[in-house]
Amino acid sequence: MKNNQRTHQNWLIKQKWEHVMFLTWFIDPELIRNKVPFELDLIEGKAAISIVPFKMSKIRFRGLPEIPFASALLELNIRTYVRVQNKPGIYFFTLDTDSFFGKILANQFFKLPYEYAKISAEFPLPDKSEYRFFSSRSEYQWKLNASIEDEITKKHETDLWMTERYHLFQKHRGKTLMGTVIHSPWNLKRASINEISGNFMDTIGIKTSTTPDHILYSSEIDVHFPSFVEISEG
Repeated sequence: MKNNQRTHQNWLIKQKWEHVMFLTWFIDPELIRNKVPFELDLIEGKAAISIVPFKMSKIRFRGLPEIPFASALLELNIRTYVRVQNKPGIYFFTLDTDSFFGKILANQFFKLPYEYAKISAEFPLPDKSEYRFFSSRSEYQWKLNASIEDEITKKHETDLWMTERYHLFQKHRGKTLMGTVIHSPWNLKRASINEISGNFMDTIGIKTSTTPDHILYSSEIDVHFPSFVEISEG
């Protein structure tokens, strides 16, 4: 994207996202409106909540080598979709990682609500399609077994609405922070659920159906982040 090319030279941290799965439920906006400090972005009158498991690798700060003990980690997050200053973006309810050091870095530099969890994963090999992910934090657990399917040659409107978002927004000590995510458009595939279970949604007090309404998968994407900035919502 051209607007991302302009800020690409100002990046603070670089990373690769691998085996990203978007599992999305469309819900009544009133179920989460009082849980989100920003205007909800709706699609056909519905709010959306996504659980997103993936691997983050090749993490490094600008001018430095990859971070010892934290150059790769597993992540599981719950997000919704918001609009701030008329910019479509993402709001994270919670982000779990299997890296203590990664948690500290994310909390310190990006003010994001990371939590430590025990996470394991088995990602699809070139000749296989099976995707497995398991996470456990306190009394909360989540398990996924999915199959990766064909590549999407023509993205639907919902695919674009969910993935073409290059900002994330967070509240910290009464301030509104905006992060800019710099990457190329997603290469996406369809996926199907073989097994999904657990109570991870309980961490934010939301009940949904077991099976998501919409599923996407991407094998990898290179990502740059500039520093987060404080903005006005006016």
